[in-house]
Amino acid sequence: MQFKEQKKKKNLINITSLVDVIFILLIFFMVTSTFKNKSEIELDLPETGTSPSNADEKQIEIFVDKEGKIFFDGNEVQKEILSQKLTELAKTEADKQVSLNADKGVTHGKIVEIMELVQKSGLTKLAVTTKVKG
Repeated sequence: MQFKEQKKKKNLINITSLVDVIFILLIFFMVTSTFKNKSEIELDLPETGTSPSNADEKQIEIFVDKEGKIFFDGNEVQKEILSQKLTELAKTEADKQVSLNADKGVTHGKIVEIMELVQKSGLTKLAVTTKVKG
């Protein structure tokens, strides 16, 4: 007696819906994730009772962390290098405002030194960044 060999059906998993779900999750995480700007430095800004003025789009940002390290353009710099860069900027973009973002743990003397560098470079607009209490 001869039996006909039955062809076994291959069980296929329809992965189209799985690909759709993965694609949706990928889009969700891309849209909701935040990207840290390279110039962001962990600072605990001093608090004031007044609200900050509107930030000028044309501004130069200087950051000073709690250890007293100076950051310009997202990179750590020494005072001499900062002075050179500010002098170069003053020649081409003298109307820009300098925004000094210093941690509240930085000594007053360090902030005054940086303010003096800004003044000597020829830039005349200087703002010290703070955050509103509350």
